[in-house]
Amino acid sequence: MDKPLRILAVVNVPWDPRLGAARVWIELTEEWCKAGHYVEKFCLTDAFPEPTSSPVHSALRLIGFPQRAARFIRENAARFDVIDALIGTLPFSKKSLGFEGLVVGRSVGLFHLYEKFERMAAQRWGAPPKGRLLGRPFYRFFNQRARISSLAPQRKSMKSAAPAASAPGACSSAGMMRSERCCRVAYSCAVRAFGL
Repeated sequence: MDKPLRILAVVNVPWDPRLGAARVWIELTEEWCKAGHYVEKFCLTDAFPEPTSSPVHSALRLIGFPQRAARFIRENAARFDVIDALIGTLPFSKKSLGFEGLVVGRSVGLFHLYEKFERMAAQRWGAPPKGRLLGRPFYRFFNQRARISSLAPQRKSMKSAAPAASAPGACSSAGMMRSERCCRVAYSCAVRAFGL
């Protein structure tokens, strides 16, 4: 290794090893540090330090997280060589972030594969309860935003990494093998051992 990398890990969940997505990045940062790299994180509790117990506030925070992460990156872009972000948390181009390094969109699952499973499950076992009348449009909007954000790495020419535990079959069943078209967008997907 010529020089250590300066890596920023971006996840829209609290930095808590009990949570699946955060745990992937926590273990990655430990390994990167052991390899001699400098690693910093930007997570949900960095973006929104005050706790909330309201489901609506939690959902709004998830919607607002990408803008807070983008602001942090714009203010600190020169401090990092690599940004490793959970897919959907950074739906912006490198140019708009003022970032010259490598941006990796890492998946700990495949959003549109989950969506496909939910449709299949609803057909097979019936649709789940739809919730309260006032909440339905909000959560429909929230889920639509999440889906759009999950496709952003493909649109923004980022590199994407998917977990091997789900990716080989999932990538091919979702039409996402390297250099193939996915959801009408050119997509580059690298399959790695889960989280590494």
